[in-house]
Amino acid sequence: MKKTPAGNNSSLTYEDLKIEIQSMLSDPIDFADDQNLIELGLDSLKIMRIVNKLRRQGQKVTFAKYMAVPTLAEWLSLLKLDVNKEVVPAGEVVEVDSMPQGPFELTDVQYAYWVGRKDGEALGGVSCHAYLELDGENIDPERLQTAWDRVLNHHSMLRARFLEDGRQEIQDKPSNSQITVHDFSLYFQEDCSLALFRIRDRLSHRRLAIEKGEVAGLELCLLPAGKNRLYFDIDLLVADVQSLHIVLRDLANAYVSNNELPAPANWSFANYLRKQEQLRSAEKEEARKYWQSQLAELPGAPELPLKVKPETVQGAVFTRRTQVVSKNDWETLQKCCAVNKVTPAMMFLTAYAQIIERWSSNSKFFINIPLFDRQTGEAGLEDVVADFTNLLLLPVDCEQEQTFLDHVQAVQQRFHQDAAHTAYSGVQVQRDLVRFYQERRNFAPVVFAYNLTAPLVQDECKNVLGTLAYMISQTPQVWLDFQLYELDGG
Repeated sequence: MKKTPAGNNSSLTYEDLKIEIQSMLSDPIDFADDQNLIELGLDSLKIMRIVNKLRRQGQKVTFAKYMAVPTLAEWLSLLKLDVNKEVVPAGEVVEVDSMPQGPFELTDVQYAYWVGRKDGEALGGVSCHAYLELDGENIDPERLQTAWDRVLNHHSMLRARFLEDGRQEIQDKPSNSQITVHDFSLYFQEDCSLALFRIRDRLSHRRLAIEKGEVAGLELCLLPAGKNRLYFDIDLLVADVQSLHIVLRDLANAYVSNNELPAPANWSFANYLRKQEQLRSAEKEEARKYWQSQLAELPGAPELPLKVKPETVQGAVFTRRTQVVSKNDWETLQKCCAVNKVTPAMMFLTAYAQIIERWSSNSKFFINIPLFDRQTGEAGLEDVVADFTNLLLLPVDCEQEQTFLDHVQAVQQRFHQDAAHTAYSGVQVQRDLVRFYQERRNFAPVVFAYNLTAPLVQDECKNVLGTLAYMISQTPQVWLDFQLYELDGG
């Protein structure tokens, strides 16, 4: 491992920062330096990515400060930058110049997933798993097989194997890349529907054999009239939500061309984790002190009425319930949020919290929020497959009498404050709480996930592989899991 002066990195100019912001807006318009970027459509996830990029430049910036003053002018002031100057990288950048050999440690979130999938855990025996069905037409099985082989061999985490000692290692080749093809093209409608349901029943909640390196699967059904259904599932030990986009995008691209896939060849998750450990060590220690100073004041889980004790449930199965918001209603909600300087994510989160509180016997509780903590700035990192998920245990207070807007603003303020200290993960905070209280175990079983930044299946995949017809995901040891997805571009 070696350290290089950060001055060897390229500096960031005012124009670079403005272009970066414009690229993240739904409508990449020009804007004044003093315009509120949240009103223009920048959300917390996008601001977090900008902050991460600046951190990679060596700047000591925080997500909380940037969310508190979301204008380019204020950001320039925080960076001590004007329109004629550059952001000069500060400090040192750690480079890992050797490929790691052999097994490496799981992240905190991976470890939680790995433990939760085991039998014997309350609501366990379930993998953290995503399952999707795409409906298309005229897919050639041989071309699909060739494309799948390319994707598995290009992304190292799709060749990961998880060991009994709680570590992971990358295999030289996939354990099994064979696609299963079902030919139902001559079936009658009723028989075809039954056969498709049986496949869904078999695949949607399965635990992939991760100990053998089975972390993703692909099956193809040939249907009457040239139609087809593609079944894709993946264990979220190796992929976050952005990685789902990447796998499907790369599969579609590999199907139609021999062009190189965008992710850097031989990218190493182990190296990435080693770099982050070095770069964020001081930040992690500061965050640890922040959370440990609050342990006595932090709440626990919502006390919800349960039909049975979670530890008595055998063979947990997740059910997906869907509510569709019309395009006009969604645009109205976005405009209302922008005018009031709150993000749609915080609006939905607050509504969710108020519903939970209505059923809960306590009014102060944690909501578990997955953060997609991909520390951008490293070339090609936006195109790699891995689980970059972090967890934030957000304390929510529904005790006070206040307007919904006041509550949203309070939740947003607390989120910004706590999100600045996620270098010490929510998994570690839970471990500290268990040690502090001893008799209590599960502090944050209710989850809120927000994924409305992009359609789940994007056009480049949709045009080749088909449109999303069904999906379900599940997380071990979760009682309630509220997930917001944009299902298509409409």
